[in-house]
Amino acid sequence: MRRVLLLPSDPVHLEFPQVLARVAGLLLHVPPSELLGRGEGPGHLMALAEWLWREAPAADVALVSLEALCLGGPGSPQGAADRLEEVLARLEVLRDLKRSYPHLRILAHGVVGPAVVQPGVAFARHPSAEADPVRARFSEWADRLERLQAMGKDTREALTELDRARLHLHKEALQRWLQARERNHALHQAAIDLLHAGVLEYLALTLDNPTPYGLPHQEARRLSARLDELGLWGEADIYPGGAEAPLLLLARALLQQAGRKTKVLLRYPSSRAEQAELLFQDRSLGGLVRAQLRALGGVQAGSLEEADLVLAVNAPALRQGLRQPDYEGVDTPERYLPELVDRLVADQATGRMVAVADLAYYGQAEHRFVQFLLPSISLPGLAGFAAWGSAANSLGSALAVGVCALFGDDPVPLAEAHFFRLVEDWLYASRVRPEVEAELARELGAPSRGGGLDDFLWVAERLVGQRLTPLAQGLWQRFFAPSLPGVKLEWAPPKLCGPDLSGLCPSWRLVREGEE
Repeated sequence: MRRVLLLPSDPVHLEFPQVLARVAGLLLHVPPSELLGRGEGPGHLMALAEWLWREAPAADVALVSLEALCLGGPGSPQGAADRLEEVLARLEVLRDLKRSYPHLRILAHGVVGPAVVQPGVAFARHPSAEADPVRARFSEWADRLERLQAMGKDTREALTELDRARLHLHKEALQRWLQARERNHALHQAAIDLLHAGVLEYLALTLDNPTPYGLPHQEARRLSARLDELGLWGEADIYPGGAEAPLLLLARALLQQAGRKTKVLLRYPSSRAEQAELLFQDRSLGGLVRAQLRALGGVQAGSLEEADLVLAVNAPALRQGLRQPDYEGVDTPERYLPELVDRLVADQATGRMVAVADLAYYGQAEHRFVQFLLPSISLPGLAGFAAWGSAANSLGSALAVGVCALFGDDPVPLAEAHFFRLVEDWLYASRVRPEVEAELARELGAPSRGGGLDDFLWVAERLVGQRLTPLAQGLWQRFFAPSLPGVKLEWAPPKLCGPDLSGLCPSWRLVREGEE
């Protein structure tokens, strides 16, 4: 396994998979940038299929987003009005590729989540702020009703609440939304058929930021029943996830090629960490860890002696937080970070690689934890770090980097992966972004990152660059440069990825002396 193709679901998160491939010593090929936008019209999707055909003969593995291949992406307007026949016809390119190139291993993933609504149609009778809450309420009570009916319980309350939610929804928009969901569900069912036919080696169906109740759970139950019927659970998983799915697919492909399962020893900062509640997830931390570990193709180790990898999960004491510090839900006396870091130092002393998933706060590293971690551990022995997006995003990323680090032998790409995540997840998300948000609101009256910043974007980028540059360069000089002689950091202030402060588009890289 050397050459890997990636057809991503979201081009915004494309940089890190390329870093990860370099960690494992792989060549990752992605479609040209002009094809990765939210293009419209069948020509856009035909061009993506043609790219797969051109690259397949020399490739070993293809990691494919079903939505990117068949709809143009999970949020693309391209797929909003497409007929089911058109969508399923695009999926057949995978069957044709496998028939023409039997050596090509195809791993696919799809998103069991919100479907695209027809552009230009108001979803709620009272638009904007009420649209999503009303749709969420309809989704919740539709799922509750189906569960109660299946268990033979009283459904009167569920019927009443569902009718109330329906009254506040535009009838035609609701119909389009439900039809789009059914079409996307049919796409996932067809992908299961490709798995059964041997076209796909593995299929991951992820629930993107799932709530405990909702239409995605209805669809997941039907997909699970089909996997039960065909006996395909050895080659498929349904679990919470999203943008990290390609990373897990890459790591799984490596393990499948090697014919092994990585044994992972879990470390937590408190005895009750597995019961911690997570934001925008439908299960506790322990359930999420078990699901993603299986999707990776790994198993939990019972002791350090049998472990290939140690995964430290910086979990909240009771529930994941949004703002630091949180002394009631996250950092209670039962949670003892110094002891967790001491154990990781001891693990590294035995020669074990250690990966870290920082899940204490949503979408950001915990400043206090990183301050304990960095001066204590050996960065060359760190196998991964992640603290971005949802708990599923961070956990899957840390696991994937950890596995790729076991297969790679070049310290520079691995250091690049650590630097990438520490700059974005710690320095930016935990420290710089809150400062810039506060200054924009105080001086200019700009909205928070939940709203558009189009009129303030150039100011925001200037403020981010001023604050982030010295922090990132200090991080490099103190913790990275001493263990990487002959390697330098080429730094340029990053750009914001969109009209808000949610993420960065990295513009830095690590370069060996003599390289251009």
